[in-house]
Amino acid sequence: MRPQKSFVSLAKWLLRIALAIIVFSLYFDRISDLDFSSLIWYISVFMVLFTILLIVGVFVKKESLTVISGLVVAVLSVIMIFMGNVDLDAIVTHCAPLAIGFYFMARGNRG
Repeated sequence: MRPQKSFVSLAKWLLRIALAIIVFSLYFDRISDLDFSSLIWYISVFMVLFTILLIVGVFVKKESLTVISGLVVAVLSVIMIFMGNVDLDAIVTHCAPLAIGFYFMARGNRG
């Protein structure tokens, strides 16, 4: 059976939607606390902001917004893995945003 290349754009949209769901479920409660003295609060704000920019990046002609947003999401996911104790729970929690961000950093808006 051959891969269906016509579903690539749908798959990329599903990745964006999955990233938005994961990021909002992980970080939205932290943002609503408004704890300006916490480093995790700032990371959470940047994670939500760059996830939104990654979704908006598909509507922009140049793909640099998507690439930069993917890079920031991937780097922030790595930072969140290594903050505090590095355990399996942290790796599993932040692995999906890391992979999706890295994918969009590497591929941009191309199919």
